[in-house]
Amino acid sequence: MVKLMREELPYLATQWVQHKHPIAEFPPALLACPDPVSFLTTYRNILLPSLLECDRSPALEFLENLAGTCGREAKDLFADNFSTLMAHIFPFIAAEQANYTSVSKARIQMAKKHYKLIEKELGENFSDHMNLHIGKVIAGVVQLAHNSEVMIPGELVLAPNPPHFPPVFIHTTLSFIGRMFGENEPLFATLAKQRSELQVVLESVAVGVTRSRTPPAARQALTALEVTIEAVLPCLIHHSRAAAPATIRSLIHTLTAYLPSLVKLAPYLADYCINLLSRVCSFTMENCPDQLIPIVPLIFARLLPLSKTESEVQVMCIKALGNIQKSEHQGVQIALAALPPLPSEGEYECLSELQKTHEKLTEECRGNMLLREEVETFLTLSRDQIHAHCLAHLFTLLERNRSQVAQLYENAGAGQETTAHCLIHRLVTLASGNQEKVALEACRCLGKLGPASLGSSVFYIQDPEHYMDKSGDAESEATHKLLTELRRYLTDDDMEVVVAASRVLQKILATHTGYNTLCHLSHATKQQLHLLTPVSAPKAKTTIIPGLDATRYQEEVTCNKKWFSGEGKYETWVSGLACTIIEAGCGSDVITHILPVCKIKPEFSALVLPLVVHAALRSDTIGRRDVLSCQFSSFFHHHVESVSSNTGGVQKGKEMVTNKAALQVMLNVVDFLRTQMPQKSFCGRERITPFEKNLWLKLNFLEVAQAAHYCGAHFSALLFLHLHCEGMQSAISEEIGVERRQEPPLTQVSSHPDAPSLTTLLLQVYSSLGDRAGVEGCVSSSRFVGTEARALCCHHRGQWIQSFALRDVASDTFGMVDGLRSLGFFNTVNAFLSNSPKVSEAQWEAAWRLGKWNDSSFEDRLVEDDVSRWDNKDDEKFHCSLYLALKSLHHQDLPSLHNHILTARRGIANKLRLNRVESSSFIYPFLSQLQMLSEVEAVSDCISCLNNFEQLNTCISRLTASWGRLDMKSGVAAVEHHYWEPVVAARVSMLQAVTTTSKIHQLKSLLHTTLLNKSELSREDGIKGGIGCEWAVAVAKLLDPSLPLPAAWLTKLEEAHVARKRGDVQLALRSLQPLIDQFQMQENIESKHEQVVCRGLTLYGCLLMDSRTRYPQSIIRDYFMRAVTMLEGSKEGDNTEVLEETYYQLASYGDQLYRQLHQHLESDAIQAKRSNIARSKEEVERLEGLARNCSDLTERKELARKLTILKKNILIDCNMLKDLEREQEDYLSLALNNYLKCLIVSEKHHLHIYRVVALWLQNLTLPCLNQMMDELGKRIKSCQFVPLLYQLVARLSCQRDQHTSFHKVLHNLLERMSMEHPHQSLPVVVALAHAHADDRIISAKSSRKHHNKVVEEDRVQAAKSLVAQLKKSAIREHVQEFEKVSMAYLSLANWCGTMDSKSHSGQQVKIDKAQPLLQLRDLRYTAALTRPLRIQPSAHYDPPLIQGWDSTCSLVGGINAPKRITVKTSDGMKQFELLKGRDDLRQDAVMEQVFGIVNQLLAQNNETRERGLSVRTYQVVPLSQKSGLIQWCNNTQAFGEYLIGNNKSKGAHKLYHPKDYSSDMCRQKMMAAKEMSLEKRYDVFQDILEHFHPVFRHFFLEQYPSAHEWQRRQIAYTRSVATTSMVGYILGLGDRHVENILIDRSTAELIHIDLGIAFELGKVLPTPETVPFRMTQDMVDGLGVLGVSGGLRGDCEATLGVLRSCGEVLVTVVEVLRHDPLHTWTLSPQQVGRLQATGDDDSMGPVASASMAERVVLRVQQKLAGVEDGFPRTVSEQVAALLQQATDTANLSRLFPGWRPYV
Repeated sequence: MVKLMREELPYLATQWVQHKHPIAEFPPALLACPDPVSFLTTYRNILLPSLLECDRSPALEFLENLAGTCGREAKDLFADNFSTLMAHIFPFIAAEQANYTSVSKARIQMAKKHYKLIEKELGENFSDHMNLHIGKVIAGVVQLAHNSEVMIPGELVLAPNPPHFPPVFIHTTLSFIGRMFGENEPLFATLAKQRSELQVVLESVAVGVTRSRTPPAARQALTALEVTIEAVLPCLIHHSRAAAPATIRSLIHTLTAYLPSLVKLAPYLADYCINLLSRVCSFTMENCPDQLIPIVPLIFARLLPLSKTESEVQVMCIKALGNIQKSEHQGVQIALAALPPLPSEGEYECLSELQKTHEKLTEECRGNMLLREEVETFLTLSRDQIHAHCLAHLFTLLERNRSQVAQLYENAGAGQETTAHCLIHRLVTLASGNQEKVALEACRCLGKLGPASLGSSVFYIQDPEHYMDKSGDAESEATHKLLTELRRYLTDDDMEVVVAASRVLQKILATHTGYNTLCHLSHATKQQLHLLTPVSAPKAKTTIIPGLDATRYQEEVTCNKKWFSGEGKYETWVSGLACTIIEAGCGSDVITHILPVCKIKPEFSALVLPLVVHAALRSDTIGRRDVLSCQFSSFFHHHVESVSSNTGGVQKGKEMVTNKAALQVMLNVVDFLRTQMPQKSFCGRERITPFEKNLWLKLNFLEVAQAAHYCGAHFSALLFLHLHCEGMQSAISEEIGVERRQEPPLTQVSSHPDAPSLTTLLLQVYSSLGDRAGVEGCVSSSRFVGTEARALCCHHRGQWIQSFALRDVASDTFGMVDGLRSLGFFNTVNAFLSNSPKVSEAQWEAAWRLGKWNDSSFEDRLVEDDVSRWDNKDDEKFHCSLYLALKSLHHQDLPSLHNHILTARRGIANKLRLNRVESSSFIYPFLSQLQMLSEVEAVSDCISCLNNFEQLNTCISRLTASWGRLDMKSGVAAVEHHYWEPVVAARVSMLQAVTTTSKIHQLKSLLHTTLLNKSELSREDGIKGGIGCEWAVAVAKLLDPSLPLPAAWLTKLEEAHVARKRGDVQLALRSLQPLIDQFQMQENIESKHEQVVCRGLTLYGCLLMDSRTRYPQSIIRDYFMRAVTMLEGSKEGDNTEVLEETYYQLASYGDQLYRQLHQHLESDAIQAKRSNIARSKEEVERLEGLARNCSDLTERKELARKLTILKKNILIDCNMLKDLEREQEDYLSLALNNYLKCLIVSEKHHLHIYRVVALWLQNLTLPCLNQMMDELGKRIKSCQFVPLLYQLVARLSCQRDQHTSFHKVLHNLLERMSMEHPHQSLPVVVALAHAHADDRIISAKSSRKHHNKVVEEDRVQAAKSLVAQLKKSAIREHVQEFEKVSMAYLSLANWCGTMDSKSHSGQQVKIDKAQPLLQLRDLRYTAALTRPLRIQPSAHYDPPLIQGWDSTCSLVGGINAPKRITVKTSDGMKQFELLKGRDDLRQDAVMEQVFGIVNQLLAQNNETRERGLSVRTYQVVPLSQKSGLIQWCNNTQAFGEYLIGNNKSKGAHKLYHPKDYSSDMCRQKMMAAKEMSLEKRYDVFQDILEHFHPVFRHFFLEQYPSAHEWQRRQIAYTRSVATTSMVGYILGLGDRHVENILIDRSTAELIHIDLGIAFELGKVLPTPETVPFRMTQDMVDGLGVLGVSGGLRGDCEATLGVLRSCGEVLVTVVEVLRHDPLHTWTLSPQQVGRLQATGDDDSMGPVASASMAERVVLRVQQKLAGVEDGFPRTVSEQVAALLQQATDTANLSRLFPGWRPYV
């Protein structure tokens, strides 16, 4: 009632006075005022215009009384109401000027009288008021417009409060006011120049529209808006184009934001509003179409929901949208094409024409897009542009393009997230939002994607909309973020927010900081903020508001209610807290102004609270840090108390400490502060360290970590635990001696009181992340490990029985249930919990897995509230909802089914909303659950069309296509088993639920396939070892009788696979024997069953091979060869997969037999037999000599008898050896033949090309193999041989008389590779042809007449011959051009030019213009040699070509003057190359090749691929024997440069430990102790470590302040250390000093350079290297609190396991060096002198290359076999030994001082 009275007060007051009543007698109670004085004081600004409107003497007299009552003068009242009064006066004066007769002269005279009165009262200030308030005056004028015409038949048009005028009259008034200002342009043009005044008008009109609550009020407001539109639009074109973007956007926002309310209020007024919108859009398209482009998404987003079939404004909305679609402006069309697809089904069926037009526009602008392109387009949309129908369309795209989903998961490059990762992150963000429809649609899309490896353990991706520019100071960064966010609020649906944001922006932009920040924003943002920007820049920086004094600040800020309660509401709490800190004083002239928005927008308060706290701390002069630290610490402390208490409730008045939304806000504050560098040290240091960014607030980081873990922010928890551990180390630093330096930090702090809590929380965090290595590292590193921790460790290892036993010891019921679930013992789970009073989630899961649809015990204990409601707690109810949904499916109750699915999706969205999703392992379970829900819906579609067989078959076919493959997304890396297994189990349950009530053959067939898939999935799980297979196979057997024949065969095959997996080969044979017998009896097998038969034959052959129960020839002939023959002659469909597998198994078996025979022929027994044959032959010769000289007949007979026996024995032994050798050759041919066929059929086993080449090169004298390689090799794509170019080119020869067929085949193969893949092949071939080109170049430049003649090796001549032949081929121009480029590089490599001894590293040098390289421009064929180019199987290449080189180069430093040059390519890119002369890079090239092969091996293995293990590589391109190119590694830094600095800096050691020894001092101490005894050297090294502390952990805190990035990069570093260490150990890589290891600052990965010291050459240096790889204290320091006991150990074991299992591949590559006569196997004295400054050069004498090569290969083989010190070791034992050797202080103390083992 009071609200209504207040709205109508002007009319009531006017009527009251006109009826001759004193205004003082107006009843104040009507407006809830206690007395007349209070009434007059409160409503004086409303009453004054009404009193003057009456113009009665009593009223004018009362004006004085009113002023006196309010304690003001009359002029003050006029000043306060100036704009309203002048708005009421001007129309009457304008009427006189225009001679309007409809206005009485009395009213005109009264207005003139009032004008003079106000002018008199205000005096000289009248003009100032007019200039200052012109915007408000104009706003008041336009709001007086009233259109009395009837809009629809029967409309009752009520006149508004007087005065009011027709719109035409208002336009006249505006013109009159414009003339008053004396301008020669329209009034609105004048306002636009003042900017803020035009904003006032637009804002006032918009407020009038949105605050209208009745049709008459809305009618008048829209009329005022129409007048404004008609007045302002022409001005934008002819006078004020700069104001056009902001003005048009404001008008369109006003017209669209209020539409939904108008539709409810009066649909005909909504039509009127849409008509105005169409006029604005039409005007914009005609006159300034560019301004419509950014607003198109807003228009469609707001009109589409009003275009539904049942909408009352549907026609007008569709018409308005259609008009926009008709625009011919290219920019508008592109903007329309970029919109999400329009809905056209269901309630949006009426939009079909618009949708077709949009599709046509999209196709014209973007073409037919693939799924990946559609998704990338979706990812470009802002949050405001994404609506439910957009996500519904995305769901349809994902469903229709399942075959393209794998492309979304393809690797995007180093440090880049895949498209799928970005999509899932965006969908999770939307699912956790506040718009329910959008959240549910996002959940549906996530369910369609399901769980698949994202390729990264870190899920979080920085939202570009929340990105903050780090280029300026803290105030500028904060201002940038505020401007960006407030700009979004200018189009908020709530006009109160719009007005507040507008006024706040005006104030911010009026500050010096705000105005300067605006200059750095985008042009579009500047346009949008144009009307809010001051006309001229502020002249000086605004004075910072000081705020409260220390005492009052503490009183205001320490109010516990504001910090812990907030009246129990999160929104009240966050707004109140932000406002409290701002009002108390935050020292920022910008942040002080944001208070109005904080009060009404909790979302904004949460966003800016970190900025507010930082501003308060940044300007702290009154102890704010202590106050805020106390409050934040108390908040986290109370949280820990509440969570850890056993009461289960939250203390009253402290509700927010367990509210996850509030906790995330507080964590955001801590996270943000950690990214800001303080202006002064908090520790009293002279020099601020980056670590002090963590000390803005004095917090207990252990409690902060517990809060982060509670919110699911596991990476944040790890970071805070790391910081707390560092604090613990500092607290007990005196107790941690040097001897404990190599212990993990977690072990070092074991004596600290917080150690047990730290360990417990670390275990919980790592367990939540599913990080097995982290859990094991905690258990092995901590001294506070109990039964529960050991059980947890066993659980993550997959040792389920041991875990279950330990849980039983600990009486951990929950753990035991969890163990039973992990084992798949769901019947036991059900029985174990059957007496529970309430159904737990474990029981619900057991119920749906076991199909207990009619179990009354569940019904009796079912609490309906628990099913239908998801509260804010973390109690999961997913399995309950899934059980009820499947039960509804079983009973074909589809409405109930969809209701339960909706409940489950809402619950998942709620959990996502309340947790801080940082890790991929956190999101995978939700993806699994959402996929299960999605598939239940898919199965329900089958039920819904049971009576329509055509639709039913379509639904089942769709299901079969989706579920046919095990992973459902071919080519997508699978996640761990426990994420996929529930999905497959749910499929089984839903199909069982359907098939028990519906006898549909296709569904039973699909159930059978799904059961076998489930068994296969469990069987292939590396940890569980096949748990659950037996159940799946047993259920599948029950279905066999009701299904066609192949079903039973497939079941038998899977049963045999399961038995083989368990190691029971005999059971597998028995399971498969009846099937094989059945095959044998059928002479003619149906073609459609051939693949199943061949799979059975192949598996049976493998089983016989494992059991060795038959002769190999029989196994090959009767099983493998039969399967091959059948498949090769098959005409039934695509049998590539089965054929390839059969080829592979046969090749592997043949290879195995070949190896066994080869080893047998090389065994001591065979060698002894060969020796015996030789001795026997010698004995025959001796006996034959005796027989010839013997005359005694008896003796001659005896000799003849002996000779006969001896010759027979020799013949027997020789025949046996020949048989073995022939059999070996047969197996060799069998293996090679089938390997080749396998590679021909498919590239799945592409790594076997290494074995093929190894077998070929080892037996190159066998004609049959050369013939096989010639015939079958031609059918293999040459791209598969490209990785082995170095190995193949090394065998080139011109000696055709020896191994003629081999060299011919090799020559042909290399020629084919060069022609099809010239970019990869030519550099290798031409480099060999130019092997001695450097010598010729140097000789040509030398003044000496006599030079040693260069003798070219045979293979160099062969390479030249090959090049000459290529010059006659189709690529002759390419070859010729490449030779020119190569020779130009070589010329520059050997050029010294102006360089002298004074030249220094980094110096720029002008390249001689005569250098051939500068003469080469715009090459036609040659790409940049150091840019990695992916091998294309199609042999079609279109790389960016070289356009030229810069005329300057940089010196890098070194005795051979390497140069950094810049190459320019046709794609506009420039890249650096390192050109080295007088340096053999061939070994570096082979090493990089090995690293590349290792990456392929790691990518093939499931575990290492999931871990993301790889070695960072770079391109090395040898140009000759002595020169080459190296790819420059951008954004890298030498490991030593960060730690100990270079000539320009002191490094991190001096920064963090200024009192420690310097690095040079440590080196001098080691040099001085070099000749001492080992014990003395050890003591010196211990002293060095005592005074040289590790600091590399700070690298990650400095470079990656955010928790998710810190964790991502620490993981990347750990994996990089692990892979490079293991690969370096296998290859014997030495000389790993701190300058030979680079670290990529963007990814934290290590890059090893200068790979010349390999194959353990470091052990033969004067000071031998005593460690297998670098693992010094700083290397370990970067590994985190677990040190080498954490992820590093697991990564090392995974890497070494792959290397050992694929050892043959590595040996094949390394063996190339055995056949390279130019390779140096020893170090020259010069190399020794360069590596280790010593005068003992004679110690390095020459060693025979052949013997050294044999030794190198043998040692590599030993390492790959795990042989150390003569004893074989398991992988884990080998890794443990290597880590111990690498970190052993005694070993490190013996290293060369220049190696810097203390760093």
